[in-house]
Amino acid sequence: DCLYDYCTARSLCRLARTCVATRQAVENYLRHALNVNKLLARFFGSLDGARAFRNLQARYEFVVSGSQALQLIDRTVYPKSDLDIYVFPLDGEAVGQWLIDQAGYEFLPLYSNEGRTFQQAVTTLRRLLNNNEPLESDDDTIEDIYGAPAVRGVLRFAKRTADSDLSVPLTQDKARLEVQVIVSQTAPIHSVISFHATMSMNFITWDRVYSLYPRATLEERRALVTFGKGVGFEEAMLKYTSRGYRIETMLFEEDTAAGAFALGSRWVGDERCWVVRLD
Repeated sequence: DCLYDYCTARSLCRLARTCVATRQAVENYLRHALNVNKLLARFFGSLDGARAFRNLQARYEFVVSGSQALQLIDRTVYPKSDLDIYVFPLDGEAVGQWLIDQAGYEFLPLYSNEGRTFQQAVTTLRRLLNNNEPLESDDDTIEDIYGAPAVRGVLRFAKRTADSDLSVPLTQDKARLEVQVIVSQTAPIHSVISFHATMSMNFITWDRVYSLYPRATLEERRALVTFGKGVGFEEAMLKYTSRGYRIETMLFEEDTAAGAFALGSRWVGDERCWVVRLD
C-alpha cells in the first residue's frame, strides 16, 4: 500500500495488467484507498449515516460530483469543500426532505425568487420546472450563477459542527457543513458533462466512482474549458489552478489525435474512462 500511494491512476491500471496477483492487490488497495463511506461520514455523522445516504442514492439514482468526487478518485483531501448532489428534475423534494429529517440539515435560501422555507422553495421550483423559468438572484439567472446550462435549480442545506460559533447565524457560520441538491435539466449525468471544464467531470454513484478524463485530470493535471460562462467561472478556474491544474482553452494536434482529449465518440464507462467499484 505504501508503494501504491505513490502511483498515479495510470500506473495502477498498468500494474493491474501484469498478473492476477498484482491485479488483486491493486483492487484491494483501491477498495480501502477510495473509501466513500469515510468521505460521506463527514457530512452524515457516522459510517451508518454514510451507508444510509448511499441507500438513498441507490433508490433515486442521483450522483455526487464536484470536489468530493475529484478528491475521492484522486486520493486527496479538500477539507472545506461542500457536498454537491445532482438529482433528476422531480427528485429534489424527496432528497432535500431526507437531509432535513434524517441528517439534521436546515434549508438555506440561495435565490431571491425561491421562497424562505424548504416547502416554498420546492413549490417554486416545481412551478419553474413546469414553466421552464429560471431561478434568479437579482439580475443573474441560475445559468449565470452556476455556470452550467443543464442545471435547473439548486437547493442549499447546512448544519453546524462541533467547531461552529453558536453566537452567529447559520448563514455566517464558517464551520458549517453545506450540501447542495442540484436539480438537473434532464439526467444528473447531463449536468456533469455540461461542466465548465473537464477536471470536474467525475462523479460517484452508489457503488462506483467515474472519471471521464482520467489521463488529463489525474495524470497530467490538465483541464480543458468546455463552458466558459457564469459569474463564478473565473473563481472556479482560480480554485482549480491553486490545486495544481493547468487550464487549457485550446488544443493542439497531439492532444486531439491520441492524447488526453482525443477526438471521437465518447460514452460513460468507455475505455477512456476510469471506473472503480466501491466497497
